[in-house]
Amino acid sequence: MNKSIFILKLKTEPIQNFYKNQITLVQFNAIFPCFKNFFLFENLSIVAWGNLGDDIIKYYRKGDYVIVEGVLNTIKNNQSIVDVKSEITSLQLTILKIYPLFTI
Repeated sequence: MNKSIFILKLKTEPIQNFYKNQITLVQFNAIFPCFKNFFLFENLSIVAWGNLGDDIIKYYRKGDYVIVEGVLNTIKNNQSIVDVKSEITSLQLTILKIYPLFTI
């Protein structure tokens, strides 16, 4: 678990779900805006809870650039135990703060 800050571009529209006691859970995918493909992980799965999730649904759309501060977790997918190379690891970011990034 690492606290991280990234500049991201929203790849998908935020999807709102409701958790226990009507707590808002918002999920979407984002990518690193880069000119060269030198990142090991380009896609991030983003999760936001509560009032922050409500703000994301209200203000952010697909294609927007944001500065995101959050907790970064690695998730291992153990679908294929036979080959070590086929064990895919993905990244999930739980948002603590989000800021709009305006381009001119």
